[in-house]
Amino acid sequence: MGQQAVSAGRTGQRSRAQSWIALAAAVALGVTACGSDPQAAPPVEVPAEPEGTDQPEGTDEPPETEQEQPDTLAEFCAGDPEIQPEDEDRILHGVNVIMGEDPEQVPVPYFEQLEQSAEFQPATVDGPAEGVEVPVFSALICDSSSDGAYAALSHWFEFLHYSELVRDNDLLTQLHMEDCRDCVIWEEDVAEMAQEDQWLVDGEITGELYVSMPVGDQFEAVVDLVADPYDRVDADGVVTTNSEGILETNTFELVFDEDQGHWRVAEIGLGFVDTDPGNGGDDDGPPPGAGEAPEPPEMPAEVEEHTPEGALAAMNYWLAVFDYSGATGDMELAEEMMHPEWGELETLFEGRLELLEEENVTIALDTPTEISDIRVWQGSLPNPDAGMVSGQLVEGQWTAYTEDGSVFHVNRESQIGTTTYMFIYNQDVGHWQAAETGGDEPEEVFELMEIDVPDPDLTSD
Repeated sequence: MGQQAVSAGRTGQRSRAQSWIALAAAVALGVTACGSDPQAAPPVEVPAEPEGTDQPEGTDEPPETEQEQPDTLAEFCAGDPEIQPEDEDRILHGVNVIMGEDPEQVPVPYFEQLEQSAEFQPATVDGPAEGVEVPVFSALICDSSSDGAYAALSHWFEFLHYSELVRDNDLLTQLHMEDCRDCVIWEEDVAEMAQEDQWLVDGEITGELYVSMPVGDQFEAVVDLVADPYDRVDADGVVTTNSEGILETNTFELVFDEDQGHWRVAEIGLGFVDTDPGNGGDDDGPPPGAGEAPEPPEMPAEVEEHTPEGALAAMNYWLAVFDYSGATGDMELAEEMMHPEWGELETLFEGRLELLEEENVTIALDTPTEISDIRVWQGSLPNPDAGMVSGQLVEGQWTAYTEDGSVFHVNRESQIGTTTYMFIYNQDVGHWQAAETGGDEPEEVFELMEIDVPDPDLTSD
């Protein structure tokens, strides 16, 4: 979806498919009313477990066979499995980078399991992965100690990777608590790939642990999520999305579920770590710009023009508003730019608004959010009140400072990649307003409209 500070899955490239379908239909019909019935994802075949061997002739004793792993973690833990020596490889040491310790790599034995598999074939542009084995469950996740919480964190990366390979959420949902809001975002990515018959090539996600500690009856871990570059490919071998990867900091809240008998993820939320709490240890005070709130941007007159140039001006102004409202919590300009019939864009601001509300920090903008390689369609769309803008989005860097000027968190500049925005010219207010955004190539949106792709009305570097 782009432009979300934290906890957004692969949101730099994820589109809200049903919203796009509804909006595309509205644009194609020349109306702006919304609404769409959800479409269930088609079932995905998961490779079956190997069958046991037959008993050899002339023997009284049955052959030794490897016992099949239960389908669910609950069944696995109900069998009271013994902790094996390799399970302990998942235990982290509980680092604290605030105290000067180096971060720890979250172990993901599943990567090695796939490398050693004779059947596994990684995904390519020609087809999805084949021969995908189910991750080996660790008995440690059934242990209610902190060691079990570390095993659950390790399993999260494994189950996510497995889910993306087979495009099925069965394992991942077992690890997620039912009321984990941000967990659903990751599941939606997988379900959308299944529905659209698309898959990822590369893009494995790993984690670096910064801080971990018990908090009441829960366990918290602050982790940097790092994804390698990846492509998203459709059944025709077309690369629909190209990403340079992601890097975001998340706090995992884990809880031991007594009913299921194992640790689960209760929430994936804001993660902020000051890796230089002393600001270098000098006495020069806070760095320039620390705690300085940005000035509100002024709407250019071009945004009121019912032209392709007006839609382009609206795009650039919207990004300035995104930076400003996310840094200050002042949503007045953002609300002025969001179309009232398409009110989901406010979710783009949730991460930073939660930070401003929950922590006494000030956010300073280091680099702006910008879009390049722009293509604009306006007069060529079926609905003359619609304007579509697509380009390469770069989310700017921002820094959160505490009252004394020390760094609380740095949200790094992020190469989001191809992002498409739909704007609607609202005759009642007399200017363009943002209606929807996603990681879709514009050709995909035109396909939803069921019309041929016209030449852009305007391009810009």
